[in-house]
Amino acid sequence: MICEADFDLHYAIVEASLNKRFPRFLSLIRRGLVSRVTIEARSGTRRVYVPDPVKEQNRIIEATLLGDPDAAGMR
Repeated sequence: MICEADFDLHYAIVEASLNKRFPRFLSLIRRGLVSRVTIEARSGTRRVYVPDPVKEQNRIIEATLLGDPDAAGMR
């Protein structure tokens, strides 16, 4: 399932960061992770943001391999 693969990718990135606490934290909140929600600044209405996970993952992987944390969305 893509949701599992998406989480697994992000978990692998977290493990590679060598942060000893964050992998455990991510595991604890795993069940509560839901589709991202964006708030429209002008209207105040909420809409669900469901990204294309494969496209997003490819962007993150490519930026990480290039050593570009800004493009990877890590800053």
